[in-house]
Amino acid sequence: MTSIWMSMVLTLLVMLLLIRLPMTSFAEEPDFYLKMLKCKTAVGYLVPSDDSLKILDGTPTTNACRRRSKKITCDLAFDDKGEGHRGAVAEYQILLDSPPHLHFSDDTAGDWFAVNTSTHTVVMVTRIVGEQFLASKACQGIFATQNEVEELSKKRKEPAP
Repeated sequence: MTSIWMSMVLTLLVMLLLIRLPMTSFAEEPDFYLKMLKCKTAVGYLVPSDDSLKILDGTPTTNACRRRSKKITCDLAFDDKGEGHRGAVAEYQILLDSPPHLHFSDDTAGDWFAVNTSTHTVVMVTRIVGEQFLASKACQGIFATQNEVEELSKKRKEPAP
């Protein structure tokens, strides 16, 4: 029963990923995708005011990632079509690889990802530094391998029996 339920959940999550993937051509075929579904950003402004701390909706991203040994490179596609503070490509180092857990971060720990490959979930925390503010964005989303996306894409194209 549990394996059937997990299979159904995986199918639904990957279908959601397929529906929400932006139409972007990535530099090279990804090994896996991280689709952030919901983000919140806490911003503190360097001004003396009661309104200097705010919680805002953050912009979700889709990360199409390739793993090479202890390094991960991701092409980033922002839901609002922007490029983000660091551009459209990011490089990370793997910090923890103990299945089902995969943690990776950039060289300054400004972006930190925690992936659970069994539950197909991901959480990302990133720090944003500006001249007049500091911010921290947390996102929650789904993880899917390229193979899972391809298999479900094939199933969606098959005619109904």
